[in-house]
Amino acid sequence: MLDKFEQLRNKYTGSFGQKQTDIQSAWDKKNIKEIESLLHKLAGSSGSYEFHQLSQLCRQTLECINNSFEVDDSVQFEGCLDELFTEMIKNAE
Repeated sequence: MLDKFEQLRNKYTGSFGQKQTDIQSAWDKKNIKEIESLLHKLAGSSGSYEFHQLSQLCRQTLECINNSFEVDDSVQFEGCLDELFTEMIKNAE
């Protein structure tokens, strides 16, 4: 039987698909403020659930935005998103 933390952690990983959809949707709309908000929340919550690599990737993606990221220069940002989404998928399995 899973302990309470493992149950919560499993429920949390079940939300990764929706979180990924929300981030991708914000990116498709080039809504940087929404992306920042979603990534900030994900960085904090993933760290709390001991997904430290995911939390770090969120912070790196935020750095990409904060370091004078240009929306038109999407290659770097999409690379960050790809890494982030891959980590989410890996942890959801």
